[in-house]
Amino acid sequence: MKKFRVIILLVAIHLFASCEYDDLSWIFVNNSDEDILIDRNNSSFYIDSIIPCYLPDVYSGRLYTHFYEDACILAHSRKKMDRIENRSMIDKYYQTDTLYIVIFNRKDYDSLSTEDFRKLYPIQYEFKITLQYMIDREWTLVYPPEE
Repeated sequence: MKKFRVIILLVAIHLFASCEYDDLSWIFVNNSDEDILIDRNNSSFYIDSIIPCYLPDVYSGRLYTHFYEDACILAHSRKKMDRIENRSMIDKYYQTDTLYIVIFNRKDYDSLSTEDFRKLYPIQYEFKITLQYMIDREWTLVYPPEE
């Protein structure tokens, strides 16, 4: 009887794990005429005045390149985003049920010093995302928003 319970428990764990959203990816569509960069946080960029940590005059090399590979979305294109974002949207990574995604124009990001960036804080848009928000949009975010 004990073996049977262990087997049932293992099957239940396997079924539960296979229902996770981790294996989903999401799509970001940039319908604007500008290349954009996105950044993510568990609180609003407007409220906290969060400065992206990879500004060109602060970081260079692999770290900056990796940020660009992850965050840059070319004008009139779409990009499949990685799984960690889905985990954060379902309360695993950021320990919240809301994720904020902010949009900066790439040219502003590349041309402004950290000091100027802090003064101007050139946010183009901020998405406030929950799991239901993403489900309703079939795991696709569109910038500028269609709403």
